Amino acid sequence: MNTPNTAQNLPVAKQPRKRYPTEFKRQILEACHQPNTSIAQVAREHGLNANLIHNWKRALKTPSDVTVQPAFIPLPMETASKTSTNVLIELPSTQGKIAVHWPVTELAKLSAFVKSVQS
Repeated sequence: MNTPNTAQNLPVAKQPRKRYPTEFKRQILEACHQPNTSIAQVAREHGLNANLIHNWKRALKTPSDVTVQPAFIPLPMETASKTSTNVLIELPSTQGKIAVHWPVTELAKLSAFVKSVQS
């Protein structure tokens, strides 16, 4: 028995994927950066899927989009003439605090001293 050709019985030809030029993608991404604009809103306005725009955003990331954390942050330091040549530490004791002035050049020995006092 012949069945009538309906939309359900017809073979469906696959549509080729649309390809968008890089400049178009950049214009869409620029529109997404406008104040009070969401990616979903821009996608609707241009008949695109929001996920497609998110993919473009990841693929076309520019150095200005990436926040670069410095590997080293320089801190201002006092010059040697202003700094003390001794370290002052205060150790708690049953009889009060023990104040120790120790030369900066001998910090390794200070560590051993503090350990011996605390034990």
